[in-house]
Amino acid sequence: MLRSAKTILASVIAAGATIGGMQSASAALQEGDAAVMVGGSYIYMNETSYKFRPDGQAEYNTKVKLKKDKDPFTASLDFLIMATDDIAVNVGTSWPATVKRKLKDPVDGNAGKSQYKIMPFHVLGQYYFLPPQEELRPYVGFGLHYTHFSDFKSGSEKWDKVEFDKSYGVVGKLGLVFNIDEESFIDASASWYYLEPDGKVKLKDPGGSATGDIKGKLKDAKMNPWIFNVSFGFKI
Repeated sequence: MLRSAKTILASVIAAGATIGGMQSASAALQEGDAAVMVGGSYIYMNETSYKFRPDGQAEYNTKVKLKKDKDPFTASLDFLIMATDDIAVNVGTSWPATVKRKLKDPVDGNAGKSQYKIMPFHVLGQYYFLPPQEELRPYVGFGLHYTHFSDFKSGSEKWDKVEFDKSYGVVGKLGLVFNIDEESFIDASASWYYLEPDGKVKLKDPGGSATGDIKGKLKDAKMNPWIFNVSFGFKI
C-alpha cells in the first residue's frame, strides 16, 4: 500500500509539473502577440547647469547653476508587438511630469525656483535573451525618443519666460518580464535618454521696465534622464 501511495504521489507531482510547464509556455510573449502596458515611472533628471548667452553676444559665457528640488513620478503607457519570439517593438509615452529645480540667477546671483513639464515619446526595438517558455525574461532595448517641454514657471520675478526646444535623441533600456498567467505579465525596466535641449529665455528688469528686459539663449542643458518603470501588461 505504501508503494501504491508513493506511485500515486509521484504521478500527481509529475502531472503538476507538466501542467505548470504548459502554463508557463502559454504565458510567455511569443511571435505575433501584441500587448498593452500601463504603469508608473520615476524620472531622475541629471541637469546641474545651463549655459546662457544674451542676444547680441557670440559666446555662452554665463552659467546658470541648478540644484535638484523634485524629480517626478508619473503614469506610463506602452504598446508592444512581438515581431519574433525574441524581438519586439515598443511604442510608448508618459503623462506630462513636473520637474522642479532651484536655480541661481545669472545676472544678480539671487536664488529662485523653477519648474517645467516633460513628456517623452519613444520607439524601441527590444531583444529578449531567454526562450519564450521561461517565466522570467531579461531583455535590452535601443531606439529613439521625441521629448516635448511645456509650462515653464519660475519663483523668481526676473525669470519671465523660458522655452526649451523639442528634443530628439537615443534611448537605451534594460528590462525584465515576469509572466503572471496566460494573458498578463509585469515589466520592470530602467531607460537612459540622451536629452540635451537648447532653449530661449527672457529675464525681466527688476523695475518692470521693458527696456531692461534681457533676451537670450540656453544650451548644454544636460538633462539625460534615467526613467525607472514598473508596468502591468496584458495581451490584446
